[in-house]
Amino acid sequence: MLNRIKLLVAELLHKLNYIQSSDTATRTVERSILKGLKKDGYYVIDSFLNPEQCDALRKRTDAFLVENMDKVKLESNGQDKRVYGIDRYDSNYVISKVEEISDDIFNKFSFVLDKNYFYLLGKIESGTENLGSGSGWHRDSPLSNQFKTILYLSDVNEANGPFQYITGSHRYHSLMKTSKFLNKALNKKRFSDQEIEQLVNQSVVGKLKTFTAKAGTLIFVNTRGLHRGAPLKEKNRYALTRYHFAKKNKSFGL
Repeated sequence: MLNRIKLLVAELLHKLNYIQSSDTATRTVERSILKGLKKDGYYVIDSFLNPEQCDALRKRTDAFLVENMDKVKLESNGQDKRVYGIDRYDSNYVISKVEEISDDIFNKFSFVLDKNYFYLLGKIESGTENLGSGSGWHRDSPLSNQFKTILYLSDVNEANGPFQYITGSHRYHSLMKTSKFLNKALNKKRFSDQEIEQLVNQSVVGKLKTFTAKAGTLIFVNTRGLHRGAPLKEKNRYALTRYHFAKKNKSFGL
């Protein structure tokens, strides 16, 4: 019952914020992003960064990972190399073009007075033991809305770990239906492949969206929804993710 109350309160605050945001959104792209986040849980802008910029950041990433292993966190059985707070170590990963639009959207997305952010740099490699980015299906924060932008720094196809999202699974009624169908608590974060397959096949949740795209693609996403980076079958994937959250949130350790 307590989880349901927390979810309901978060949902009401979020909806009130969206009503206000709809009135203050002035640019067409801004309104489109907010509409996509509200309806589907995501929105995509192609060619947000040019190929030359992405290539330079990939080369910089390879060098950084070799020279700064003490700052690298290994996930997905060691094949997902992550640097949380890369912007604290290298200002080349602070991309003003991303910050301008993501800050603007977050201000309208979330009812948070004391906002903060950090960048996560990730390079994940293929291999028999890799689980994909994020190590499987999950929600970042089941009881509250969570906003991220994901910038692909390399071309991403079906085989090298595309971001995947269950359309509409961030919405209140979808969370309620998922909890009832699986007989699991509302604050459940992790889901097996079999559970996701059941949910999709039985139409408990929306359709699976796989984000195959070129380097430079920017994805806006509400990660309260069900998502993962698909396990890699070949090569690797580079991405730069910007997390937005309340400054009082200490869960990231930054």
